[in-house]
Amino acid sequence: MNYKLAKQLKESGFPQKRLGVHITKDNEKFRCSDYVDCVCPICFGEETADLVAEPTLEEVIEELGDNFRKLIRGAENYWEALSNNEIDIGKTPLEAVSNLYIKLTRNNKA
Repeated sequence: MNYKLAKQLKESGFPQKRLGVHITKDNEKFRCSDYVDCVCPICFGEETADLVAEPTLEEVIEELGDNFRKLIRGAENYWEALSNNEIDIGKTPLEAVSNLYIKLTRNNKA
């Protein structure tokens, strides 16, 4: 996942966790597994617009809850994520499911 997609998830209301992977605007990644040795600003409780959490595939599916139906590998090296009445695609399973989350969140806000 890149910064742009992670930022779109954040702006769509996806929870930002303190531990895990965080991405900067330059796509630099911090892997935060504990608070002792981490240099990531989020681990120190600092809010920064330039650093966003990178969720796992499982975390995005969990946030979708009952809205998530299935993930299908397409013929041309892309993935399709489906809900009850929406579909979105991506180059990876995480990208496809994240795009679906963003689409569903935007539709619910409209």
